[in-house]
Amino acid sequence: MGSTLRIQDVSMSFGAISVLKQINLDIRAGSFVSLLGPSGCGKSTLLRVIAGFEAQQLGSILIDGRAVEDVPPRARNLAMVFQSYALYPHMTVSENISLPLEMELLSAVQRLPLVGRMAAGSKTVWTDIRRRVLDASCSVQIDHLLERRPSQLSGGQRQRVALARALVRSPGLFLMDEPLSNLDAKLRVAMRSELVSLNKQLESTILYVTHDQTEAMAMSDKIALMMGGSVLQYDAPEVLYTKPGHLDVATFIGQPAINCFTARIQNNTIVSDGVDCKLWTEYPNQESTLAIRPEALAITNKQPDGALISIPVTLDRVELLGSEILLWCSNKATGQSVVVQTRATFHRRLIDQGKLSGDLWLETDGAGTHVFDRNGKAVQFGDAELVTAVSKGGATQ
Repeated sequence: MGSTLRIQDVSMSFGAISVLKQINLDIRAGSFVSLLGPSGCGKSTLLRVIAGFEAQQLGSILIDGRAVEDVPPRARNLAMVFQSYALYPHMTVSENISLPLEMELLSAVQRLPLVGRMAAGSKTVWTDIRRRVLDASCSVQIDHLLERRPSQLSGGQRQRVALARALVRSPGLFLMDEPLSNLDAKLRVAMRSELVSLNKQLESTILYVTHDQTEAMAMSDKIALMMGGSVLQYDAPEVLYTKPGHLDVATFIGQPAINCFTARIQNNTIVSDGVDCKLWTEYPNQESTLAIRPEALAITNKQPDGALISIPVTLDRVELLGSEILLWCSNKATGQSVVVQTRATFHRRLIDQGKLSGDLWLETDGAGTHVFDRNGKAVQFGDAELVTAVSKGGATQ
């Protein structure tokens, strides 16, 4: 079973530059958690702090409930897998995998060539090492490659060797720093699936660093989205996408990116130039941002009647992405670019029916729509017409 990991108010600075700002995370045993964010957000630094390679100035790191600030890296019961495979080229796959066990289980005398094999107790230890190497290599399906050297392996096979070398020690916690970034797109997809399967099979705890949102969304039980040294939101992937708590979360998560419109809260309604918006909020008057997911927008050649949000547009270009289509439009009033994502079959039907010519509008019933205040925090909102109707109904009773 994997280890639990708790990060409490961890802060760290390099001189006057604050790189980690009061990080708080609670990771349950056996879960797969990704640290996601752009370059320079502090995710790899946090991983190094957990590993013990860097020391935080404030806060605590607890592994299985035990504070590890004074525990050396080798005694923290964790393993790291890096972007670089870090394999020894003169050693076979088997020797690369067994090396951590040899350093841990064998004495200096037992590690000596030839003589070490005859030292007291060596035979039993070496038998155990060979068994664990075979088990680890079978877990990542490289048991048939044990006698090869790294130069004889593909990129994917080398990455599996690096994984097996981490697995062989049976650590409670795996720290992975962008381990798939050197692989081609097809191999990355395959390795993503293998990592998830391995996580479930071993019930291991994995903390995975990546800047690739597709990796994080596909593999993780939870994602900690980091920016500027802070965790903006720590949630399940679907929650980050459907209920972003901050504008930066909404704009980072999602491909294509969410459509954002400069707006303002005025007399409890959301107002945006070139957008017919019927949203109501209790928030006070202030500048805000209206954001709509591309797949939440529908395109029509009839002026919408009753839509919560509608936007008059011109269609600029169409991008075919296999089964999906991106419709790139311009707001007629402001010229702002707006993207719509829809099924290719639906797009073909619209063309056949002549519905992508003449005056066009985008509309949504409020699904995939978000409002953020001037500080980027999510704003609660509702249907302005429904609120008005309820208010009038209440007044007449």
